[in-house]
Amino acid sequence: MNSFDGKATISNISISGSGGNGGNQYIISPITSSINNPSNVSLDTVDIALPVYYQNVMIGRAAYNVCE
Repeated sequence: MNSFDGKATISNISISGSGGNGGNQYIISPITSSINNPSNVSLDTVDIALPVYYQNVMIGRAAYNVCE
């Protein structure tokens, strides 16, 4: 993948949260991102969930909704 040609952009960032108590706390941070793929190989996917760690302890998941 040629390290995505060393180019990535992130824009339109905002952060908000639930302010909840008792386990229903969350953070929402919508962003717009792009990467440059200079190869002939492509990948299409839909929603992705990645683990989030704080001091080597998994504290939840980051959900990434793919939009075009």
